[in-house]
Amino acid sequence: MTKALKQFPVFIFFLFPLVVSAQDENLEFKDKVYVPNIHSVQFFVSGLVLSNPIIQLGANTQLYFTFDDLDDRRKTYVYSFEHCNADWTPSGLTEPEYIDGFTENYIDNYEYSINTLVPFVHYYLSFPNRDFSFSKSGNYLLKVYEDEDEKRLVITRRFMVVRPMMQVVPEVVRTAMVNKSNSHQELDFAVLHPDVDVRSPLSEVTATILQNGRWDNAITGVKPKFMRPQEIIFDHQDKVVFEAGKEYRWADLRSFRTPDRRSVYTVDQFDDGWDVTMMPDEKRLDTYYLDINDINGKFVIGTSDYRDKDLQSDYANVLFFLRSPTAFYDADVYLFGRLTDWEIKPSFKMTYNYQKQVYLAEVFLKQGFYDYEYVLVREGEKPDISETEGNWYETNNDYTILIYYRPFGARFDQLVATRSITSRS
Repeated sequence: MTKALKQFPVFIFFLFPLVVSAQDENLEFKDKVYVPNIHSVQFFVSGLVLSNPIIQLGANTQLYFTFDDLDDRRKTYVYSFEHCNADWTPSGLTEPEYIDGFTENYIDNYEYSINTLVPFVHYYLSFPNRDFSFSKSGNYLLKVYEDEDEKRLVITRRFMVVRPMMQVVPEVVRTAMVNKSNSHQELDFAVLHPDVDVRSPLSEVTATILQNGRWDNAITGVKPKFMRPQEIIFDHQDKVVFEAGKEYRWADLRSFRTPDRRSVYTVDQFDDGWDVTMMPDEKRLDTYYLDINDINGKFVIGTSDYRDKDLQSDYANVLFFLRSPTAFYDADVYLFGRLTDWEIKPSFKMTYNYQKQVYLAEVFLKQGFYDYEYVLVREGEKPDISETEGNWYETNNDYTILIYYRPFGARFDQLVATRSITSRS
């Protein structure tokens, strides 16, 4: 055997990780759409459209994932998963260590839109399925690629697999900080572990808390305050505290024939699509709290004009208005919510019309029911609602507590308990 042939397997061994790395060079461990032709991504527990994507290890429960491709031609999409630590860094486990079955699969289920002015291809997937199951609890990232060979990254979505080993007992309380007592909500909670010998809770157990399923303002890496026998206490003053916000505004786009006159001003049909003009919105920072049944910033795709909510719901250019007598000189205004993946996206940025004294934004949305809010964005700061929406302690928010456990010597963070609670529970 020649020297070159002897070295060939070694060369391939070192080259393969470089190829994989190049394929994923734009990868972000977050909910993100990487290409402009993908719209209306939804991800939830099957049958529970407003749920967070959390399933129990080994249970007979599936996650449902769906999206539209507006290029209107069938493409080859493949998906894979990456196991992550509690802080959403890669855990370092190999795929066979956390997946039983095929580690990469095609999205075989797709259908074409029916009689819509904007044509699209609708893709959908349920998992775990007969091709694979998960063998480890923890955080996971779903990765979707176009083209099996070139693997162009198009979508990433976070989800969690829990192996219940502990129990969370939560409580929403009024914060002791006087300057936040009317505008913020605080969570205290205990973790019960009668069947788990936790030897060093301060180093082995951490908590993550989500408000309304959001990761952009999640409080992560929270360590216990003190311990009791078989009980770990998380009772930190002014640490697990969230802005309460207000109940979300809504856009009811389910019907273009008989639009909802509480939120929609006009609907116009053209040869190539629909234009929807929303009722003008007002700032709410100085208004009294109003109890509205919202869906906590999320959205639901659907139409009341036709039978098939996925294939007959059309797309529209939707014009939003926020009245403001003057422009914000030091901040930009954006539409914000699950419709933006809880991200500040350029396509949802508003512009100020000095003549009409309003902020305007035209966004492209599929028919459905959308919650949203207006946020201010200043350079280097997080989205701010204090000058557009305001905060009221009475606001009804959903909170989800995630408990991670990594005993000494373990290689990854296990997700061992989850619990959801509303601020009015």
